[in-house]
Amino acid sequence: MIINRVFFFLIILLSLFAIYCSIIIGVSWDEFFHHINGSHRAEYFKSFGKFKEYNYLDNRYYPGLYDTFHFLIINFILKFFSGDIFEIKHLVNLTFGLLTLRGLFLLSKNIFNKDVGYIAVLLCLLNPFFFGHMSSTRKIL
Repeated sequence: MIINRVFFFLIILLSLFAIYCSIIIGVSWDEFFHHINGSHRAEYFKSFGKFKEYNYLDNRYYPGLYDTFHFLIINFILKFFSGDIFEIKHLVNLTFGLLTLRGLFLLSKNIFNKDVGYIAVLLCLLNPFFFGHMSSTRKIL
């Protein structure tokens, strides 16, 4: 039982650190590429395949589903609120990351038990690729 509290405390601490990182980390080197890629893919979907200029920097085979989804969410948010696009991108990534951790915990708890759920979430948070994507946009700490 004490181990559950320790794991839970570490998860809360790392989640707060991710929130802090998403606020203070600036724009990474590839955020412009992914934003433009998302806008081109969204335009391609809106035109039902008639938009042929989606090949931005020869990314024809780059899987841009998350970039497209991300772009559409940001445009939806910007219709109601004003703000910096990249700050909103960081908050959207943080939201998806926290929801992913919640889903991983619930899935692990249902398949195994609560202890395994805490361990899975903690290991996921300690993964630099996941934490870097959650706390900023494709930037590895």
